[in-house]
Amino acid sequence: MSRPYPKLTEYVLTAVAAAPALACGFFSTSDTSGNASGAGGSAAATTGSGGFGNAPATGTGGTSTAASTGGASAASGTDGTGASGATGGTGASGGTGASGGTGGTSTECTSFSASAVAFDGHCYEYLAEPAAFNAARADCEGRGGYLVTISSEGRTEAQFLAENSFVWELGGSGERWIGASDGKSVGEAGDGTPYTWITGEPMDFDNWTEGQPNNSESSCQEGVACSCESAACYEHCGFMWEMETTPGMWNDRLCEHIIPYVCEWDAL
Repeated sequence: MSRPYPKLTEYVLTAVAAAPALACGFFSTSDTSGNASGAGGSAAATTGSGGFGNAPATGTGGTSTAASTGGASAASGTDGTGASGATGGTGASGGTGASGGTGGTSTECTSFSASAVAFDGHCYEYLAEPAAFNAARADCEGRGGYLVTISSEGRTEAQFLAENSFVWELGGSGERWIGASDGKSVGEAGDGTPYTWITGEPMDFDNWTEGQPNNSESSCQEGVACSCESAACYEHCGFMWEMETTPGMWNDRLCEHIIPYVCEWDAL
């Protein structure tokens, strides 16, 4: 008796079940290669080879490419559907530049007086309220300064004259005491020399009007003619005035006269 043959359908099903499983798709799996970089970040790109590419980008039946712009990169698929690309890192921000140094040394004068102003490392204030020489001197010292001097020490003549012009122009031009004196008393005659600064600093340069100082005999009372029979007073204190077309020249006058003055402070 002959053995019956299996049915054809059973044979086909058995063969299919025994075959090895195929990868997803009917083509070879994709390979990965290449990368794209941005300014401050990078991302890998995937090239699909005739199938589905792996993350971060896939293309159906084509290749995917990556592009980078300003620190982030994006991938797109060609001839297929591209998945979103990986985001590159954020580029580091540039550091803040250090501020530039301040040139030179500034002089803060407001600690002496709200209206004091600076010149060449010193502070000055014009006092418009008239006072006699000794009263002006005492007032400046009470403010922590001294009656102004036009310094020669360590300076050229041009620097000396620059300070002289500055002091003359403070508060507008006009007569004002400066801290120069010959140290004699009001009733004591003199020969016009020597005049010194009340601070004791040297007077190597000066700006006296021609023929001054002369310790001229003067009235002991301002605005009253000198009788000079009973008493005579003499000029022993220096001040600034305008002689014809030359402003800021020096002259001597009676120390008891009442005129404005300038106080000075050394640099802080």
